[in-house]
Amino acid sequence: MIPKIPVIGTLQEALALVAAHWRDLLRVGLVFIIGFFALGIVFLRYLLPMFPQTMMGSDATAAPPVDPRLPAAVLIMFVIEILLFTVFAVGWHRAVLIGQERSQGAQLGGRELRYFGRFWLCIALSIMSMFFLAFVEQFIGAAMHADPQSMMIGAELSYLLVIGYIFARLGPSFAALSVDRVMNFRESWNVTKGNGLRILLTHALAAAGGLILNIAIGVILNLLGLSEIAPYTVMLVGALTFCALIAVIVSINAIVFARLTGWKALT
Repeated sequence: MIPKIPVIGTLQEALALVAAHWRDLLRVGLVFIIGFFALGIVFLRYLLPMFPQTMMGSDATAAPPVDPRLPAAVLIMFVIEILLFTVFAVGWHRAVLIGQERSQGAQLGGRELRYFGRFWLCIALSIMSMFFLAFVEQFIGAAMHADPQSMMIGAELSYLLVIGYIFARLGPSFAALSVDRVMNFRESWNVTKGNGLRILLTHALAAAGGLILNIAIGVILNLLGLSEIAPYTVMLVGALTFCALIAVIVSINAIVFARLTGWKALT
């Protein structure tokens, strides 16, 4: 019988793991925090000035000029972000699943590169699903003569749900890869059968909580005037809170993997 994943219980366990091992979080996530802080500075100083050129033109009726450097810069930044996430995710998966003492922390090796490649494959599957959904929704909208604006909103929501569901079902394979256990996408899909929506809801609650926390911290920092007088401090705080959120999400994935596969080394 496939065990059912308790949504609230799993979220509470993940939060407790992160809170109990916050010092290890800083050790494993140091590269992640510094990397995202540095990327924030690059975005603020170099990429952000390019955006007005793509949004405003001298002639309101003319197409806005696009800085030719912007698409490549954004793509490179996104790839670096995924690489930073990969290094941290593998390190934190290992810290949770095999123990802080036996985990080697953040590093970049064959394990991380395989995780990186698998993550991009998962992104590709999500994009293919988005194209399929777009085709289906256009067909339904044309047949029903639906309002395009309403169809667009429905499409965006369905995209988010489908992408989240795919990552939720394939997540255990990433945890397995982190601890050198063989599990492909099909096996991950099978092992999460009957729990997909539960896993998705658990991740969604964690993301919603992180978003609320980030907004609250942003409001406080703005009230203190730090956004203007100390923007780099604000970015550093943002990198720290984002690291904590990713740690919770990775912890959820590790807990799900351990429960559904019988992994016994969970700390």
